[in-house]
Amino acid sequence: TAIRTGTFLVNWMVERLFNVNPAKNPGIFKALEEEAKASPIGANGIALVPYWSGCMTPYWDSAARGVIAGLSGNHARGDVYRALLEGVALEQTMMTNKVADVTTPITHFAAVGGGSRSDLWCQILADASGRDVKRLETAEASALGAAMAASKGAGWHKTIADASRAMSGKPSKTFRPKAKNHSRYQELLSIY
Repeated sequence: TAIRTGTFLVNWMVERLFNVNPAKNPGIFKALEEEAKASPIGANGIALVPYWSGCMTPYWDSAARGVIAGLSGNHARGDVYRALLEGVALEQTMMTNKVADVTTPITHFAAVGGGSRSDLWCQILADASGRDVKRLETAEASALGAAMAASKGAGWHKTIADASRAMSGKPSKTFRPKAKNHSRYQELLSIY
């Protein structure tokens, strides 16, 4: 399954909504993660639908747009940031559940890319989906995928699957769903 604007939304929120340049303040993501940890599941009533660039699976609607609902003067930056992480995790959960309903069970996620560096986001995804999230040693999957394709093309490996087995690292950390948190996210998913 694919989300059109997963990690893009993190950068958008930091730069456009919070007006922070990550290049000048590289500690911003760690600070936001700490603030979001202080916000409870459900982000104190904020819900975020992550369709900033339309929606892919399962609706395929390029005109769909994102929503941040439930804001009040009592909310803090950490609540809004947590709502973003939860919105993307709930969207991924919804799509994965729909795929699993018509194919085979999906038991875990392999986390790669910039978002995989966030322990909080990986745990939110595990809790929301009820599946393990395995952070891979190589976070930059695009470069690794290109290297695998090149190794097959150069004849070093017979198939992409062979290249993957030879070049993919093992999970560096596994995030397991917490039953109490999963139950709460299932409630949120039912209204998502």
